[in-house]
Amino acid sequence: MYELIKKNWKRYLVSSIISFLVGFAIVFVSEIDTLTLESFKDGGLAGLLFMAVRAGFKALLEGFILLFSNKK
Repeated sequence: MYELIKKNWKRYLVSSIISFLVGFAIVFVSEIDTLTLESFKDGGLAGLLFMAVRAGFKALLEGFILLFSNKK
């Protein structure tokens, strides 16, 4: 698994940045009428949460695929 991460770290970084921006935009765009520092904070937290959940599921899925593909 470590070799997979080492080999694909750029792809994972780009994927994480895109996930963060999508989570941030979901909150930010919905509160565009009343733009405050609080909406930036909420957007940042939502972006981090969205990114973390997606990265966790992705790592879990790739771990299962790697585990079961090596058993053959």
